Amino acid sequence: MVHRSPGLSIKRRFIGWRRWKVPYPRVAQRLQYSTYRNDDAVSAAYQRCLEGDDAMAKTSPVDQPEDAVAMLQADHQRINDLFQQYEKSRDPHGRQQLIAQVLTALELRMLLEDTVFFPALAEDTDEDGEELIEAAFQDHQRVRELMGALLECDPEDVDFDPLFHELMESVLSQMDQEERALFPQAQAHLTAIMQSLTEEMQDIRQALMASP
Repeated sequence: MVHRSPGLSIKRRFIGWRRWKVPYPRVAQRLQYSTYRNDDAVSAAYQRCLEGDDAMAKTSPVDQPEDAVAMLQADHQRINDLFQQYEKSRDPHGRQQLIAQVLTALELRMLLEDTVFFPALAEDTDEDGEELIEAAFQDHQRVRELMGALLECDPEDVDFDPLFHELMESVLSQMDQEERALFPQAQAHLTAIMQSLTEEMQDIRQALMASP
């Protein structure tokens, strides 16, 4: 059972959010001025990830996910693949490139969920769904805290790898929870607006990829 913080209910907090346009994620700026700032290869890897050349390869219309849930599932799979590549890599430089891609993928995933997917679901779900959304928001906050700590940590620091593994475990756990509980809720409650929801999420993704 989720212990809710005092204040507005999850539905009331979401009133008006569906049309809120979120600024371009600031992780690029943080990466640029963090320990990665002098590494052109890592910066390039980050930019390729945004543009879709590497971690988020652009797809043809035929390959586009069929709906918003499938889009998020594809993001989950890509994040999981990046984590596996990190675990297998023994190249410090290659690991830094993978971290840049992971952080980008996580920023995009949380942006789509927090500003489009969750607000839409909160409007139409039941009490169980509200509790799942509340828990997902708390999970996202924890992920952002870990990402911030990671960006402040020198890659050569002894705490860096354990911190990244803590981030990885947190993300994998919450993605599993979403796929087992939240996504079925969305498929049950969002049928009528799934197409418009999908289009809105695709528009945000494309806008981010087009950003300088």
